[in-house]
Amino acid sequence: MSFACWRSAARVAVVLGFSAVALGTVAPTVDADEQRASRLGLALSVMPTGLALGDVNAGIDLLNQETASLGSPFNAQAPIDNITWDGLWQAELKYFVTRKWAVVGGIGQIKKESKLELQPVADGSTLIRAYVRSVPIHLGADYYFEPRTSGDFTMRPFVGGGYMRVGETKVTAGYDLMRPDTTLQTIVTGTGRGHGAWVEAGAHLMFPSRYSILINANYRYAKTGAMTNVETGDPLEIVPGEDFVTDISGFGLRFALQINLWGKPPE
Repeated sequence: MSFACWRSAARVAVVLGFSAVALGTVAPTVDADEQRASRLGLALSVMPTGLALGDVNAGIDLLNQETASLGSPFNAQAPIDNITWDGLWQAELKYFVTRKWAVVGGIGQIKKESKLELQPVADGSTLIRAYVRSVPIHLGADYYFEPRTSGDFTMRPFVGGGYMRVGETKVTAGYDLMRPDTTLQTIVTGTGRGHGAWVEAGAHLMFPSRYSILINANYRYAKTGAMTNVETGDPLEIVPGEDFVTDISGFGLRFALQINLWGKPPE
C-alpha cells in the first residue's frame, strides 16, 4: 500500500468515526429500549491499520541494497516491499460502570511479513525475508453519548482512549541464499517492548439480540524501546549510535462483533 493510499485510508477512518459521533449528538432522541448491551461484553474485531515502522522499512531498504549488489553465483536479487499496513486482530472486554462510561481492556496481534522465495536452480534456493510481530495490549475507557433508537435498532456514538502496552514484539530480517557450491546467510532477529496510547471514536450498533456491532476509527501512538538481538543480547542499531525501535503507530478502522456475557445494563 503506497503512502498516498495509506494517508487517504487514514483520513476516511477519522472522518467516519467523528461523523458517527456528530450524527449521534444532533439526531433526535427516542424514548425506547435505550441500552441493549449487557454490563459485560466481549468484542472480537479486525482493524485494517497503517503501520509507521520507520526503522523496519529502513532496514528493508538496506537489505534490498545488499542483495541487489551480490555477484555470481547469486546475481542481483529482486527487492522485497516495505511493510506499511496490516490487520490488527483484537479481543476486548467492555464493562459498563454507568450508562455512559465503560472500562475497556484487550489484547491484539499484528503479524506481517514481506519476502521473496524462489528456487532459481535445481539444487539452490533464495529466501529474502522481513517479518514483524507485535502484541499490543490496551486499557482505557469509552464515553457513550445518548442513544438514538428507531424501532428495534439503537445506535450509541462513543469516544474513548487510554494506555497501550507494546508487548512481545519481534522483528526478523535477512536472507538465506543457496547454490550448489555456495551458501550465503545473514538473518538477524530482535525483540523489544514499549508503551503508548490510543484514542477512538465511532458508533455502537445494538439489536434485540445477544450480539451488537462496533464500527470506529482508531489512532494509536505506540513503539518499543531499543530492540535487542535475541542471540547476543546486544542492542540493535539502525545506524551506529542510533537504537533500532519498532513503531506500530497508525490509523485504523475497526469492525467488531460484541457478545453480551453477563449482567443487566446499568441504569
